[in-house]
Amino acid sequence: MNVENSKKRFMLMAYSALQAKKNASSKPYLMISELIDNSIGSWQEGKQDYDLYIVLEINNKERRIVCRDNALGMSEEELLDSVQLHKDKVGNKMNMFGVGMKNAAFWFGEDLTIMTNNGHGSWTTSVKLSKIEDLSSKVSWEVEEASSNKTSRGTDIIIENVYKERKLTTSEIEDLISIVQTKYRLFLEGNNNGHKVKISII
Repeated sequence: MNVENSKKRFMLMAYSALQAKKNASSKPYLMISELIDNSIGSWQEGKQDYDLYIVLEINNKERRIVCRDNALGMSEEELLDSVQLHKDKVGNKMNMFGVGMKNAAFWFGEDLTIMTNNGHGSWTTSVKLSKIEDLSSKVSWEVEEASSNKTSRGTDIIIENVYKERKLTTSEIEDLISIVQTKYRLFLEGNNNGHKVKISII
């Protein structure tokens, strides 16, 4: 990774606390909705004067789920906050009471990477449970400024090493598409400014 002006800050927690997220009782569409809610919540905090694009990439073969958007993106401080357990982003109405992006990510898989650009800079962070031998040790989240990782405004949530039991079946993906069309119907139809949320599942 080509990193410019590396900035490292650390937040300590047990890796086992993240691994335990996979045991939560939930459904794939609920967890995917958390990722979509984050994107829409970020877009809502702006002027909503453009169409929001959310792309969900579900790759069972490579055990990876990616959620990309062109919302506001996050600053370094916001990214630091977003990866802390039990800390929700103030003002994000869509996800204020949800389980959150990080809980959803670790429910699906072992590894999480976030890349974000807020128009003023680009930052990235990741934690990979698959690389940790002692899960009782403390997690250190490392946030780095890396302009080469994310050049366009928005955020990429990348979940890798998806648990085998969490791979989405064809029927689950079909259900997800149907639920998304229903749950986010008003956003898909457009706001008062005529701008819409466009969600693609590939």
